[in-house]
Amino acid sequence: MTGWVFPASTDTTFENKITRKGTTYSNTGMLLASWLGLACAMVMLTDSMYVLEFGRLVLGVQFALMVMIVLIQVSSSKTTRSIIGLTVILTFILIEYCDLEHPTIEPGFYYNDMNPVANAIAREWPVEMRTYDDGRGTPWLCTGDSRTGMPFLLNSIPDLTYVRRWLPVDKNEALIMDIAFPKDGKFHSDKPVYLVLHGLNGGSKEDYVKDFVMRQMAAGSTVAVMVTRGLMDSPILGNDLPHFTRTSDVHTAATTLRKAIGPHVTLGGVGYSMGAITLANYVAYQGNDCPLDAAVSLSGALDTRQQYFYRRSRNFWQSFLSKTLKDTMLEKFSQQLYSRLSREEIESISIADSMISLDEAFFVKYNNYPSIMDYYSDMGAMGDFESWDHNKGGRIANVSVPLLVVNALDDPIAYWKTLGDPVRVSHSGQGYTMLLITRYGGHVGWPLGLDPRENAWRWMSEVASSFVTANDKIIKMEKSHIREQSN
Repeated sequence: MTGWVFPASTDTTFENKITRKGTTYSNTGMLLASWLGLACAMVMLTDSMYVLEFGRLVLGVQFALMVMIVLIQVSSSKTTRSIIGLTVILTFILIEYCDLEHPTIEPGFYYNDMNPVANAIAREWPVEMRTYDDGRGTPWLCTGDSRTGMPFLLNSIPDLTYVRRWLPVDKNEALIMDIAFPKDGKFHSDKPVYLVLHGLNGGSKEDYVKDFVMRQMAAGSTVAVMVTRGLMDSPILGNDLPHFTRTSDVHTAATTLRKAIGPHVTLGGVGYSMGAITLANYVAYQGNDCPLDAAVSLSGALDTRQQYFYRRSRNFWQSFLSKTLKDTMLEKFSQQLYSRLSREEIESISIADSMISLDEAFFVKYNNYPSIMDYYSDMGAMGDFESWDHNKGGRIANVSVPLLVVNALDDPIAYWKTLGDPVRVSHSGQGYTMLLITRYGGHVGWPLGLDPRENAWRWMSEVASSFVTANDKIIKMEKSHIREQSN
């Protein structure tokens, strides 16, 4: 049986149509990819996080190449060439508008070697514990945004068991103090005790707080987390709603702990983000009367007035941060709000879309500050800074216990300009303020390794505890030396 034989077709119209359609699809795909690449290059060139990460030169060359590639694709279209021209003009306008100023301060550990305590801490504190920019970070997280956001998305810390105590404060109000003891349930007087101040909307259940608490419990330390009044379902009976220039609550918590543990146990303070701002401000305000032996500010700010000018933070991250706090104020404390503010003023709170606008609409007006700059002047440890000449450095010069300020230059929330001149800051007053500045790390981030879930917030937790431990060692060495001399 012979097979069927079909004559070869002499009509190539069908094949030509397929070829032309395939070519059209291919050209369209390449054009779309080129436009997408140009859009990405434009975003990267006008975003401070990418500029800090890769540099203006690299991103500028990338943008120029993408413009050339798109021009080659559409060389015959005058309309499209005009659109490309407008895109280039818009890019240059955005470069002028956005916060693209490269940090003028260098990463490193800043301290005053003329201060014997600071000098001893620098000697006793392991360099390994204060190093991040040596490649140990997560390599595939390539901007401060990702180093900030991804740890919160990826890390999960088990819930901890706290002993809750209520601390009486002014006008019949009370603070929550959640206390975690070591795993054996005992208090160890040879280990540092920690007072922790959480972030803007958090509490003792924040994952990075739990990470720190869990690690210190394992090391034999006792940790107390002070919850901002009104948060974690704590009531406020009067009209003294939370605001972040108040340091009296921190003083109540710190003095209570000091009385409980006695004068010979090291008491360290650790603050995160807004808690870091408050902690540093508290240490500066207290001066020689500070009951803490050491303090660590993580991703905070010193001169909070500078934060007002950080458009990148205001236009992106602050909208997320402010919403939760705004909703809490409006839903939980509406009675107090109406006791001091008009309906129109409360309406302005409801439409606040950043921390700056929420501060202006709520915290400034509710607490009778003349302006937002007056509010920020009270908030930061360098809020009253004028200049380094003629003793106008402000209350940062009052710091009388070792204060470590830890920030990353790629922090998308806390502006690097709030740190001032690190050299001058570290030499202010008696020289007790120290700064550890990393190039990378984000905001309350500093992820480690290829899989950041394996370490969670270990770097941040260990940099705080190792600093306090180094100070604890120095205190014990000094006491031992005094005993030897007395004998």
